[in-house]
Amino acid sequence: MKLTLLPGTNLYITDPSLSAKAVWGFIPRRTSSDQTVDLADTWNRALGYYVFFPAADRGSGWKQFVDQLKEQMGAGTNRRFGFFNTHGNGLDFLSVSGTGNEQALTVGDTFVFRNIKLQVSPIQSKVSATFDNASSTFKIARLSSGGVDSAVWTASGAGGARKIYPLGDLKIPVSGPTPGTLMTE
Repeated sequence: MKLTLLPGTNLYITDPSLSAKAVWGFIPRRTSSDQTVDLADTWNRALGYYVFFPAADRGSGWKQFVDQLKEQMGAGTNRRFGFFNTHGNGLDFLSVSGTGNEQALTVGDTFVFRNIKLQVSPIQSKVSATFDNASSTFKIARLSSGGVDSAVWTASGAGGARKIYPLGDLKIPVSGPTPGTLMTE
């Protein structure tokens, strides 16, 4: 999958002509003059950050927005995935280390969706993170170790909290009908 530089910024997205509909992008660690990058290459060589945010018409404010995202991504060790609100405030981050297609999740996070939580944890630094080029999807493997799972959904209701375990890996598609969505099978 090829990504194109959004003019006037350091953000690569799938189609700059649809920037108001963009919900994710890639920000390189080092400024580049390349007009396009290959997404699989950016992953395999650990070249930067994958940022996810709500679609909005930012008009001439894209550069400031992207600079704000990059600053927050660079503030944590090995941050590779960042999830932001419309204003560019960081909500959650996942850290990954290494190079090549299979890398290691090093720092997880807890994502809160109203009364549901998704906890992603690195369990003994053995949870792998990969990019599947054929489906344009990032995958974080579900791993169990000593009764602990690397990805756990928890639902809270009137009767208390209840753990709901996913059937498979955590996925973040970057194309198709729901790009940038956290999902499990």
